[in-house]
Amino acid sequence: MFKVTLKIFLYEISNIFNVQALLSILISGSVLYFFYYPVPYNNEEVRDAPAVVIDQDNSVMSKALMRKLDATDSINIVAQVATMDEAEHLMRNREIYGIFWIPFNFEEDALSGRSAAISYYGDASYVIIYSKITAAVQSVVQALSQEIGAERQISMGVDPAIATGNSAPITPIIVPLYNPQNGYATYVIPPVYVLIVYQCLFLALVISLILGRRSDFDKALVQDARVSPLTVAYCVLIGKWLAYLLVSMTIFVAYMGLTPIFYQLPFHGSIPDLLFFSLIFLSGTIFVGIFVGQFFRKFDSVFLIIMPSSMFLFFLSGMSWPKEMVPEFLHLLTYLLPIFPGITSMITLNQMDGTWVNIRPELIQLIVLMGVYSLLALAGLYRYYRHLQDDVVVQSKAQSRETIKPSEE
Repeated sequence: MFKVTLKIFLYEISNIFNVQALLSILISGSVLYFFYYPVPYNNEEVRDAPAVVIDQDNSVMSKALMRKLDATDSINIVAQVATMDEAEHLMRNREIYGIFWIPFNFEEDALSGRSAAISYYGDASYVIIYSKITAAVQSVVQALSQEIGAERQISMGVDPAIATGNSAPITPIIVPLYNPQNGYATYVIPPVYVLIVYQCLFLALVISLILGRRSDFDKALVQDARVSPLTVAYCVLIGKWLAYLLVSMTIFVAYMGLTPIFYQLPFHGSIPDLLFFSLIFLSGTIFVGIFVGQFFRKFDSVFLIIMPSSMFLFFLSGMSWPKEMVPEFLHLLTYLLPIFPGITSMITLNQMDGTWVNIRPELIQLIVLMGVYSLLALAGLYRYYRHLQDDVVVQSKAQSRETIKPSEE
């Protein structure tokens, strides 16, 4: 049994590096995604989003307000236009992402104690840009309001220190935990990397099963009628698992361990934790791939059914939308695949400085999935090799009869 398992392990390792489809998906794809995917997010956060201003007041205060907005990291005032139609034309052409409208009597209303308004029209179809500009506007307007309030009290004879305190009685202190730069790359790259490794590994396994179906290598494994199909299935399962685990663990640890160095992302994990976690997570993924791969016969089916599922997995993982707000019947699907507890656990360990205690439910789920899918994969392989052995034995007997007949004649 050991020799057969070792033979299968070496055969699978050879296939991964020599079969073009497997090499392209598992090795080349992983390397390409590692360098390609984070490039658009190198700047981490939105900076200098272009905007225009319609300043009908044209006062000292309105100009000061525009200078303060332009001085923020998020906003770049690129022009002053005369009408809203002109500004909207620029917005529709995607030349700007924000319009600031300052009405007549803005300064007069502010200094006289009446409520003065500034309107911001943002392109909310770009949620990230819109929210960053909105936050910058709120911050600048709040600071200016406090400044005006303090100056008004000082002009009435109030001590400057007391006036400043009165204008801002409560100061919020906002601390962005686990994402100190408050950047998009820190938010999106780690979970997407887990999904990339999962999908590459899963696809490679499905394709390997399609390519190996009824191959000469498989027929040779069951050629001896005395060999139990269950023994062969068990050896194949272990051999495939070892081969793909070795390769995918190397990729996974490289992804999770080198990403923080390359892209300056937070990392609180450790290599031993990564190795142990990847052993469980990737084993579960391998067994799912072996089990599911037995239902596919053609390459076309893989790309028609599995490839579109990437968007579905991305949605259910909670990266684009909170999992708690996903419909309950879809949320139940997150208990069936290892990718979902895998992403949650990896973020908890690597980014949130969590411990194994913090991911206990996800860890239990991964172990249960690993056990269930390994049994299902074994059952599927046993069924396949039993039928294959019957066919091989029948063919062998037919060939023997054909060989004997001429010699008798």
